[in-house]
Amino acid sequence: MAISAVPGAGKTTIFDAICYALYAKTSGQYRNENMMRSDYAKADTDSYVEFYFTHQGREYHVRRTPSYERPKKRGEGMTTVNETAVFYEEGQAPVEGITQVDKK
Repeated sequence: MAISAVPGAGKTTIFDAICYALYAKTSGQYRNENMMRSDYAKADTDSYVEFYFTHQGREYHVRRTPSYERPKKRGEGMTTVNETAVFYEEGQAPVEGITQVDKK
């Protein structure tokens, strides 16, 4: 399989999202984990990466939320949305928590 497109089309963004979902790290040197939320996202828009895949006939699903700042819903100032991770494996109970998902 080959992935090709003109420069700036978003190829690296897709690979960064996949790598972040699986490993909590981006694919290269252009972005880091703190850059996973768009600067253009509205304050009330949640940021997360979900990756669905199959391996050896089994289905998996990973959802990660990066840590980011957003305006408070009430009052002034900012609040931090904490990093989260959940790993779903077909036929198994979900695994929750950054460390547990990283190990899985």
